[in-house]
Amino acid sequence: MSSAAVDESVVAEILESVNLPAESAPGLLHGGRAHIERQELQNEQRAVLEASKQHLVNVPRIAGGVDVAALAELAPYLKELAR
Repeated sequence: MSSAAVDESVVAEILESVNLPAESAPGLLHGGRAHIERQELQNEQRAVLEASKQHLVNVPRIAGGVDVAALAELAPYLKELAR
């Protein structure tokens, strides 16, 4: 989906068809476009990291921040870095 792929009036119509407020369309589209921009940036940065030829490890997202329990959850992934 590109940022121009969805028209606000179409989103508004769809929202109304399921009894949701059409006024939400601009905010939904803004959020969607912001998500696309973040995903593109993430993809670009991933390419930079991969080009560095350094060992990379994907770790799960930890909601709410990292505490002792989160470190225990991340430990297996972090051990992989030591290899």
